[in-house]
Parts: sequence; structure tokens; C-alpha cells
Amino acid sequence: MNKDIKEKFLKHMQEHVREISVCEKQIQKERFDDIRGRHVLSHIHKVAGLCLTFDFKEQGSIARYVEMRLEKALKSDSSYEIKEVGVLVKNLLKACCELMDGMKSTTLENAPAAGLQSEHSFPSGLHVFVADDDPIIRKLMVKSLEDHQFVVTSVQDGVRAAEEIKKHALHLIILDQNMPHMNGTDVCEKLLEDDTTKDIPVFILSGYSAKDFKNLNDLPNIKEVIEKPFKIGDILERMKKYV
Repeated sequence: MNKDIKEKFLKHMQEHVREISVCEKQIQKERFDDIRGRHVLSHIHKVAGLCLTFDFKEQGSIARYVEMRLEKALKSDSSYEIKEVGVLVKNLLKACCELMDGMKSTTLENAPAAGLQSEHSFPSGLHVFVADDDPIIRKLMVKSLEDHQFVVTSVQDGVRAAEEIKKHALHLIILDQNMPHMNGTDVCEKLLEDDTTKDIPVFILSGYSAKDFKNLNDLPNIKEVIEKPFKIGDILERMKKYV
């Protein structure tokens, strides 16, 4: 993990952990409406994605479990169940803080590779477009693709993706499904309306699997749905069929 990515990883982990810490205190005080208002499930989901993408499996698995339990408790609207999950949230915070403390004290040379290493080989100069609203995941994908000799253009939302894609001669497009203003499949619909973009293969990154998408048959430009959290190596392996 290079210095830039490591710093961004720690920055975003700290932001999410700060919000989760507030949630844990609100559970203790039984301020359950405040928990919903702070969108804590989104922060826990982001922590799970970051940890599992960077191969911190233990912390990622804890985060996914806590997310599932808290979501269930909030839906049940049971004070008892929410308070029970408070212990799990506290354990998650402890695991995340230990992870961050360990990373801060680890030299870059000894830091884990975080899924960035791969033996995949591609012709140089192929142009890939990446759109993801999570800056650390976007940075990771761009860095890894550039390490494999791809030219990469990236944006942070669906609206900009729909606008920018038309300006480039692309070999493949990678879109996060859950982006602000316009999601990944909405972008794909726009691309199909233009003869210059309709045949570009698209990968969709999603927290759901392909079977959960209702309109895939209407979007032939989507070649792969890659379930989050993912490994960069998995994306590279699937790219071999299309570039």
C-alpha cells in the first residue's frame, strides 16, 4: 500500500469511525431517533467495504455483521434489540481503532499489499473509465489499473460519468451502482442511446449480486456485475474477456 493510498484509507476510516462512535454513545443514551438521522448504517457499510477491499478480513466481517444486526434492530424498532447491538458497535470501534493504530505504526515497506498485487498482463494504452463516489475505492482502482498500463479517466458521480464518457475512446467502463444523482444502470441506459458509446462493455460494482438486478436483460452493455466488497484481482481477471 503506497503512502498516498494509506493516508486516504486512514482518513476515511477515521471519518466513519467518528460517526460510529457518536452512534454508540447515542445507543447508550437511548437516543434512537438520532441514530437513524445520522445514517450510521451507511458509515458501517463503508467501513466493511474499505476493510474487505484492502484484505482486512476480520474487521470487515465484524462490520458486516454489525451492519446486519443494527439494520434488523432499527427495523424492529425494539429498544431492547438496539441496546443489545450497542455492545457489537463498541466491539467494532475497538477493532477499527486497533487496525488504524497498527497501520500508523507500520512502515510502508512492511504494510500489507491490500490486494494491489497481481500477475495479470494487458497491452499498454487501453483506456478504462471509472466512476465511484467513494474516493478511496476510486483511488485504489485508478492506481491499480495504471500499474497495469491502462490509461484511466475517473469521476465521482453518475451525471459526470454520462457527460465525460462521450469525450473519450474507451475500451471498458467501470461504474459503481450506488452513486449520487444518477446510478450505474441509469448511466448505462444513457450510453445505449448513443451509437458512439452503446457497444462499450460496462462493469457494475454493487452491494447486490446480478440476480438482484431487475433490468439486466434490457442493458446488454453491462457485461459483469461485481459484488462489493471486491478484490482488484477479480476485476482484472474478468477484464481479460473484454479488452
